[in-house]
Amino acid sequence: MANKKKQNNAEKRLENVEGALNTTEGFIEQYQNQISWGLLIIILIVFGIFALNKYVLTPRAEKASYELSKAEYQFGEKNWQIALEGDGAENIGFVGIIEDYGSTDAGHVAKYYAGVCAYKLGNFEDAAEYLNSFKSDNEVLNLEAKILLGDTYVELDETEKAIKIFDKVAKKQNTVFSPRALKKQGLALESLDQKEEALKAYQKIKDDYNSSDEARDIDKFIARVK
Repeated sequence: MANKKKQNNAEKRLENVEGALNTTEGFIEQYQNQISWGLLIIILIVFGIFALNKYVLTPRAEKASYELSKAEYQFGEKNWQIALEGDGAENIGFVGIIEDYGSTDAGHVAKYYAGVCAYKLGNFEDAAEYLNSFKSDNEVLNLEAKILLGDTYVELDETEKAIKIFDKVAKKQNTVFSPRALKKQGLALESLDQKEEALKAYQKIKDDYNSSDEARDIDKFIARVK
């Protein structure tokens, strides 16, 4: 009796499997054209992405890196104007890289370099624009750019903006950049005659970053604002 029941259950399961297969076959037959087009579209998309990367994006990124290396050479030589705007011949400069390859990694880095060059040339409004548009996964470069942006706002007599930027860098608790930012923040606060706030910035360097370069002569800054 038990064997017969098992046989019936097995037959039912077989019938269910056959029914499912028939349903699937029917579905495929009914929508064969749509399925074929769907697969073709998927293949075309995959091929398109591959072709875009191989024949467009990768060569573009390589060209941008090559252009960046030429501008970086001029930057290293402190030829700020040529590094920024190019020489009108083979070197397109950081501005040209931003305009032609702005979406590449080299294009993003060029914004930082352009900000430095503009600052060195005294073009502080341009420097602020480049540095504000700069973003990087490199935390060190980001902090460097932020400090320079703060310096730029000081030059533009937008000291309050500079103080806020220095404060943000200081709060990163970076042993190199935070004491630098605190000292610049203290100087900016002093220029606004906010001596008590400046003292807090200087004292924080003494208390939290006493092995930093900024801490070496911080006592004279503390004495000046007391």
